[in-house]
Amino acid sequence: MKRILLCLAITVVLILMIPAVMGAMNWPLSDAVAVIGVLSVSAALVALLAPGKGKAQCKVLEVWMSADAEQAGTYNALWSFSLNARVTNTGEVEELLEDVELKVSKGGEIFRTAKAIFGAGPVGLQEGTILPYSLAPGVSIETRGICHLSMKPVEMERLAGATQPPWTVTCTFIFSRSRKKVVQLSVDNPHWS
Repeated sequence: MKRILLCLAITVVLILMIPAVMGAMNWPLSDAVAVIGVLSVSAALVALLAPGKGKAQCKVLEVWMSADAEQAGTYNALWSFSLNARVTNTGEVEELLEDVELKVSKGGEIFRTAKAIFGAGPVGLQEGTILPYSLAPGVSIETRGICHLSMKPVEMERLAGATQPPWTVTCTFIFSRSRKKVVQLSVDNPHWS
């Protein structure tokens, strides 16, 4: 669509130049229209036939979470969980998985967590590279991060005993070109696909 609009804009500008060409070159109307017509056709061909950028599109195929039991210490309680995801680049150009943002909540309360450091690598590989990670077209990767939520033991007990919904983790996958993908997991439903 942008190319068509560019082509139309070039054609309009060239048509508006006909009187200027006629006056400057002392050409009759037919010669000026012929020259402007040739220029507008060549500009349209360049605008429409120029190689375009490929489409970027990444998909999150599967996300799963495993949570450790809450560990209550003297001064704080710690809840740890790991998050794994399988991501694939279904687009035509190379893409970059820049980051995975996490929000932990229980009921209506959102809690601040330690920043999870995510790594990524080819599917099935035990070790990976810290994000950002480059995905070539057609490539699938796995990414994994470990996160910790720390609070006072009294607060953790209050939340554990409350009749609120379970712990919920909202994951936002951020890509360099593709749209963000948001996935929500909970302790009761730790798998999404």
